Amino acid sequence: MAIMLKHRTHLIATIAVLAIIFIAVVQIIRVNREEEPKPVVIQKTYTSGNFASGEVIIAPGTAQEFPFELNRRTQLLGSFETPDEKSKVDLFVIKAEDRPKWESGAEFKAESAVRNLSTAETNLTLGPGSFIVILDNRSGKEEVRATVNYSVD
Repeated sequence: MAIMLKHRTHLIATIAVLAIIFIAVVQIIRVNREEEPKPVVIQKTYTSGNFASGEVIIAPGTAQEFPFELNRRTQLLGSFETPDEKSKVDLFVIKAEDRPKWESGAEFKAESAVRNLSTAETNLTLGPGSFIVILDNRSGKEEVRATVNYSVD
């Protein structure tokens, strides 16, 4: 009888160990199961208030860009100023979709364009969309420092 009891205890212990191993394997598989990727939702952040202020340095042959996003018709107000009359840049306000044309030198429609100035003020009404204020020194031979201040109402 003692041998039978010992054999039964051994059998119960073996079944318990196998059950624990089985539960552990099922748990590992359940926890480490790959989930389907969730769709990426890009949420636009619309610009309000001041979006560009301070001093910028524009190296020769480059431009400084200030992108902004509008969800309604609003006023773009701003200005740039260089420390002296010799430091001049071009100023463009363009739709973001026209940036490749501007960059390549192709013809594009600017919302506003002023060329070869050391200072300029902007007061422009724009509708909803993506826009960029560009201080362009691509044709310049020297570095230009400019103080900028642009905001949307």
